[in-house]
Amino acid sequence: MRSNIENERICEVVASKYMEGDKVHVLGIDVSRGNSSCALLHDHTVVKEFRIVHNKSGLAKLKSIITSDSPVMAVFETTGIYSRVLTRFFIDERMNYLEINPLESSIRMAGLRRQKTDRSDAVKLALLGIDQKLLIHGRRPYPKPYEQLHLMAHRYLEITKERSRIINHLHAALDQTFPELNDIFNPIRSVLGLTFVNLFPHPDFLTGCIPGTMVKQIIGLVSPKIHSDLIVRRCKEVWQAGQLSYPAQPADSFLISQIRGYCGEIQRYNQDHDLLKRQLITYAKTFPEFKIIASIPGAGEISTALLLGFTGKIARFPSYK
Repeated sequence: MRSNIENERICEVVASKYMEGDKVHVLGIDVSRGNSSCALLHDHTVVKEFRIVHNKSGLAKLKSIITSDSPVMAVFETTGIYSRVLTRFFIDERMNYLEINPLESSIRMAGLRRQKTDRSDAVKLALLGIDQKLLIHGRRPYPKPYEQLHLMAHRYLEITKERSRIINHLHAALDQTFPELNDIFNPIRSVLGLTFVNLFPHPDFLTGCIPGTMVKQIIGLVSPKIHSDLIVRRCKEVWQAGQLSYPAQPADSFLISQIRGYCGEIQRYNQDHDLLKRQLITYAKTFPEFKIIASIPGAGEISTALLLGFTGKIARFPSYK
């Protein structure tokens, strides 16, 4: 099993030969979901055009074409998750490749000299590798440990966004059943806020209640770490708001069950969010950069972990830019 340093050195050696002007073929790859269109060019002449499927047989076909007498430089765009299989393939097989930002390739394709009007995107990408090889800045892949950190950081942001989406739905529903809760708990994601909303999603649910009985009920449902003074204050605010509220929907509205469903979803996202946060920080602490970045005033542990997750190994960049 080769290390990431060995892979990077291999790519640098092949790329240096390529930059020195050796006779090479350039393979343009137009990546799609599950398959790719390929065009093999020598100088500006199309040698071969073909398609591959992103599986073992398709990649074996690609390898048989690339491993010829002349060196081959593959050029393709980063297309989210669809291009990752090619990135892994070229690294595992120690083959030279150039992964381009789609925005950069689009801009540079516009500057190519026009020879034919029906050229495929795969041919255009190969032409980029021929005509603008010294100008293109290829993507530098994450080393394996940083790739795992990147996946964890990406999932952390996914959970955060999904939780925010459900919270927005909850606020919209409460605007019709008990709008004052949106002002008392904003945003509604804490254990205390969710407990109140789940128990009293409509002011009619406060009928017969007084702040004192509400306090006893809430204290029995939340963590003892939540200060009792805060619970007493929130009970008074909710009870007073319930005496004045005039909601758009009755207490038997379907929205009541929907609101309680939203509360359950947010609680589950909170648990996933907290668990992944701990895992993310614990894993990020194994990297030497963590302690340095975290020592910067204002840089918290989770911010440092996310920064490492989305930048990867900082030393892989050729300059501070």
